[in-house]
Amino acid sequence: MEFFEIFLSVLTTLVSVVALQGRNMIFILVFQLLSNLLVVLQFIISNNISAAGVCMLAVLQIVVIFLFQRKSRAFPVWLIIIFIVGYGVVSAFCYVSPYDLISLAAAVMFAISVVQTKPAMCRFFVFLNASLWIVFDILSSSYTAIPVHSAILLFNIISIIRLDLDFWREAFLRAKEKKK
Repeated sequence: MEFFEIFLSVLTTLVSVVALQGRNMIFILVFQLLSNLLVVLQFIISNNISAAGVCMLAVLQIVVIFLFQRKSRAFPVWLIIIFIVGYGVVSAFCYVSPYDLISLAAAVMFAISVVQTKPAMCRFFVFLNASLWIVFDILSSSYTAIPVHSAILLFNIISIIRLDLDFWREAFLRAKEKKK
């Protein structure tokens, strides 16, 4: 079983790193879907049902986003709210300890990340998401997930530096102009 957990960790890391390099949201979403399915398996193996439940809902959210995009419709705000409430319900149902609230916060960051229209904003929320998952992994002793979430965080930072600096520079300049 240990070999399988290590294999899943490596595979999840590779899929997640590829996702973060995307220049459009469809590319990012496809790899986010695969990554979340792999993380679900990891959490089930390590007996973290709360985190597995949250990740399964993330998979459902991505599928629903694909359905909306297929019909060229924007993902409605009310549906984002329903998914965030859903993450809360799953977390409450599977609640084991106070650190399960961290997985809920991470899920909210994920819910916000995948509905972004700009990859730079998606990567910002993935940064927050991965940071929270690392805290959860440490507190819940999900040691096989720590390297995965750490690699996601590291490569997300690299992607932000490589792909998004101009976006953030322009955003800060626009904010500075509005203050004047």
